[in-house]
Amino acid sequence: MRERLTILSVGAFFAFGAIAAFGIDAVTSRDERIAVAERETRNIASLLAEQMRQLISATDQTLKAAMVVRNEWMLDLNRSSATGHRLLRAFEVRSDFVDRVVWTDRTGEIQAASDLEKFRDRSIADREHFRFHADRMGGGLYLGGPFLARTDRRWVAAATRRIETPDDEFQGVISAVINLSYLTRVLERYHASGLVNLSLFLRDGRYFARYPEPAQRMGHGRSHGHLFRGELPKAPSGTFHAGATSNGEPR
Repeated sequence: MRERLTILSVGAFFAFGAIAAFGIDAVTSRDERIAVAERETRNIASLLAEQMRQLISATDQTLKAAMVVRNEWMLDLNRSSATGHRLLRAFEVRSDFVDRVVWTDRTGEIQAASDLEKFRDRSIADREHFRFHADRMGGGLYLGGPFLARTDRRWVAAATRRIETPDDEFQGVISAVINLSYLTRVLERYHASGLVNLSLFLRDGRYFARYPEPAQRMGHGRSHGHLFRGELPKAPSGTFHAGATSNGEPR
């Protein structure tokens, strides 16, 4: 009988409210299968957690540096979306993980973007990551849930920081749009090398990335499951055994 095991990995990625869940096929006796699965899956979890730490840390540094660029742009009396675009392009903010960087005013209207020099009707006032910063002071880096981009209907996410005055008055957000297809390719490589199914969740239970079958999981979550409601409040990391949601198979 095939067994499956679920391992939670947090590392520094938990600092941004996310966890990773992994499943692996067992091949020997029950106890030995579980021991082997735990060891191999922990190794994969550790590697992926470190990779996520590096990606999120690099993204946060990009946002901090872009904030400096935005402050310089604000000093220009002749500033425009075009001059902001050129400053961001010169800064080379794009990477495999980050598609583009934008900043907004306090109403959510985009003032400058690294991918477009001119644009219209580009408001993100309705987005989760904008509302998060508009409703609270400080907060540091915020990693929001996946959403469909308006331009090409791809699944993306946003890492953001609040723009504020020295008196803590809200002035907008600076946002790095995350290319979730890059994360899918990362998970695909682990899947191919270790025969594992991998999911990255936000702390509230929403899928952040998944392989295989990423399209079927994005926009959904597991927040009402026992793992998120019963286990995570008691321990930030560890091993969790449960039946698969699809067929009840032990995992």
